[in-house]
Amino acid sequence: MVLKLYYLSASPPSRAVLLGIRNLGLEVDVVTVNLFKGEHLKQEFKNLNPVHQVPVIDDNGFVLSESRAILGYLVNKFQPGSTLYPADVKKRAIIDQRMYYDTNVFERNAAAIRPIFREPNPPRPSEITKAKIRESMEILDGFVSKSLWFAGDLPTIADFSILSNVAQIKACGYKISRHENLNRWYEICKSLPGFEENEKGAIKLGDVYQSRIGNPFETY
Repeated sequence: MVLKLYYLSASPPSRAVLLGIRNLGLEVDVVTVNLFKGEHLKQEFKNLNPVHQVPVIDDNGFVLSESRAILGYLVNKFQPGSTLYPADVKKRAIIDQRMYYDTNVFERNAAAIRPIFREPNPPRPSEITKAKIRESMEILDGFVSKSLWFAGDLPTIADFSILSNVAQIKACGYKISRHENLNRWYEICKSLPGFEENEKGAIKLGDVYQSRIGNPFETY
């Protein structure tokens, strides 16, 4: 049975998992779950994931949600000991720390993006929201200031998770070019399998975002 991924291209966590799958070279059946049409609320999907969110994988009957847990599982099963998520406890701890912080990045970005899907006349993000996003990007810039990738000199699953979120806020108008190290890392990420696929999904959502409220980060 082929690995199945329940996915939405507008979802950064979904794209992070797909980045992991592409870099592992796994065969996958991608099933789009359109949250905008309420498909995640259908009982069939809620039976898979009671939290009714994407992504979700079904690996021959083993069902798992939460993007960072999925990324770790996929490496542990299909390429145990891989540099993408090495067995060394200290190296793995750094990767985990980066991914835990990335949950904060996701939520800060989402505070600026979600209103366009929930309100008929969505407000532009507040100065506080934008300041928190900038702070997140500054912290990410610091993390990658002394290494090529977020957890060392080789890409790991932390980079896939962070890339999906950085690509999204960039597509919504935030200028990551103001952060030298983060921008350098982003350029290196272009060599990763699945980069263009992730970029396409981020830009598609970013175009919708800016068509509704413009670029709130233009002069920020």
